[in-house]
Amino acid sequence: MSTELEAIQPLDSLPPYGRAVAAPPRPWFTRWDNDRFSPAGPLSVGGGLLRAQGAVARDLFEARGLNTYIAGCGLLMVFASLLYGAILGSVAGAGQVVYAAVKFPVVIVGACAICLPSFYVFQALTGARLSFKQAVAAVLMLGAAAGLILLGCAPIAWFSA
Repeated sequence: MSTELEAIQPLDSLPPYGRAVAAPPRPWFTRWDNDRFSPAGPLSVGGGLLRAQGAVARDLFEARGLNTYIAGCGLLMVFASLLYGAILGSVAGAGQVVYAAVKFPVVIVGACAICLPSFYVFQALTGARLSFKQAVAAVLMLGAAAGLILLGCAPIAWFSA
């Protein structure tokens, strides 16, 4: 046992439990760092959500192009869920096509409207410090993602009915 102070590591340099732990490889994290996307307009936002999530997240945190993201995600959310509702309702007849096509966007937009105030408060309490406009964009991005997921499941729902 050595009595030299240089041989003893300071406590703040040791990781928890006293030994170094290698960080697991995270290839998805480096992919997100290398993502590049510049929305050309509201209709191109869907491509960014599907292919360049890291660039979209950086744009959200840095408040770049929020108006484009808000418009694009809002349109994508409404039209993707409208199309999913129409496909799902087509199994039961013409009246159901219209009803389901209206119902799904109302449900998704309503869920976003209900979640927005609590999301804004919770992110402020946890220290995220997003502006209200950034919070709106984030919630609409989740709604657009929900619409895309529903639209992706439309063939399964249609064939299973």
